[in-house]
Amino acid sequence: MNIVIFAIICGLLAFIAALAIQMRIMVALVLRRALAAWNGLFVDRVRANEAVVGAASDTFDPAAADGEIVAAVKYLQAEYPLPLAHLKLARRASIFVPLGLLLAVICGRFVFEVV
Repeated sequence: MNIVIFAIICGLLAFIAALAIQMRIMVALVLRRALAAWNGLFVDRVRANEAVVGAASDTFDPAAADGEIVAAVKYLQAEYPLPLAHLKLARRASIFVPLGLLLAVICGRFVFEVV
């Protein structure tokens, strides 16, 4: 019975990790395309990605970026708050869920002895 519970927990954690990575890719892609449609200067993927990362960051410093990036960050934060919240959640999940999976495997090995 322990092996079934262990397999379900590890499967769910692996699925959540894959979903978080997919969400990061898809939401960032959509936001970059929205920026490119809003302003032609953000057709460049690197420049648009800088604005998306700044908009999703809690520690964005407008003094360190140029004026176009700051305007793009403000635009994204004003027009797309829900996708930015999803991006932040996916970032947190893609960091912490693999650690949870590792912890589950360690517990499965040493505590429940199923691995």
